Order: sequence, then structure tokens, then C-alpha cells
Amino acid sequence: MNRRLGIAYIVVALVLAACAQINPLTGGVKDQYAPKIDSSGTYPLSGQTNFQSDKIVIKFQEYIKLNNPNDNIIVTPQLTNKPEVTVKNKKLTLQFTEELKANTTYTISFNHAVADITEKNDSIFQFVFSTGNFIDSLAYSGRVIDAFTNKPQEGYLVGLYDVNTATEFDSIPFKDRPVYIAQTGANGNFKMNYLKGGDYFLFAIDDENKNLKLDPIENR
Repeated sequence: MNRRLGIAYIVVALVLAACAQINPLTGGVKDQYAPKIDSSGTYPLSGQTNFQSDKIVIKFQEYIKLNNPNDNIIVTPQLTNKPEVTVKNKKLTLQFTEELKANTTYTISFNHAVADITEKNDSIFQFVFSTGNFIDSLAYSGRVIDAFTNKPQEGYLVGLYDVNTATEFDSIPFKDRPVYIAQTGANGNFKMNYLKGGDYFLFAIDDENKNLKLDPIENR
């Protein structure tokens, strides 16, 4: 084989190697956003008044799944029985198993309860409606700090309780469920929205078992 022919073989080999190189396929830009509500298939819309149905249907713009709905979906004011929560494709349905109170503003808090099925992105959002003519607009905020260490308390349940309860004051968080609830963040802060005007007792508890009551082994 002469020198010129050898060079030709080398050039062909390099061309074939370059042609055989395949770049890996990608699925496009990664979805980093939580599911968004599609108002066209949602009833009622958040903020609606004079709600008379026994169920709520929330449609999202993508397929979804639930994440621990018993703990992460909270309705306030508190219901005696939790609603039945189901998901089919892009729709989430809450079926109430008891009659809602008249002229009452209800808030449904979704705390990482709804996630997309691909990247598992979730979110925190509130859905509000009223069985009356208006939405209650009062709010209450504060911060929970340990009295001994002066450190903020994260993950504490903060509850507003009916002052007309027949339960003795010291036993309220042990026996009664709060009317309105919120959870403290990393800095100990909390906020409750859409409250009805009135007088309430307030307690902050470390509700480890998520039963909305203070058990003897938990901290007040």
C-alpha cells in the first residue's frame, strides 16, 4: 500500500467516526412549575359567593396526583367530617359529606397536596368560596416563639377557638377542634385569611399526629 492510499484510508476512517457520533436526545426544558388551575373546567371559581352545591371540582392544566390529602388539604371553618377527595386525570373533586353552614366563607388550603405526575412539582395555595353574599375579609397574623429559648417554632398548629364553647378554658385545645387554623413557617410566622368577625381563643400546639387536638404527649 503506498503512502497516498494510506492517507485516504485514514481520512475515510475519520469521516465515518464523525458520522457515527450521535448526540443524546433530550425531552426539552424541565418542568419546574406547580400545576395551574384551569378556570374553564373549575366550579366554583375561587372567590365565588352564594355557593349551594355539595361538591367542588378544580381542573388543572396538566395531569395531577394527590400527596397525603388527609393531612395536606384543610377546610376552614372546620367540618365535622372531612370531604372525600378524588383525582381523575386533570380534575380534583371534593365531595362534602355534610351540609355546609349558611352565610359562611370557607377556605380550602392545599399544602403540597397537589403535584404533577411527571416532575412531582407541588404548591401551596388557597381556594375560597362563600355560601352567603360576600367573602369574609378579616385576617390575623403572628409569630410563635418558645418562651424559654426565644427560638421560633416551625410546624406548629395555630388555632382560633369558639369562645362560646362549653369546655373549660384549660381543656379547650385537648377537647375542641379549632374553627380556623394555620401552620407556622420556618421563622415561626403564621397568617389566617378570610376570617369571620367575632371573638376567639387562640392556642398554638405541636400537633404531631395531625388530629387537630392537643394530646398529653404533645406540647402546648
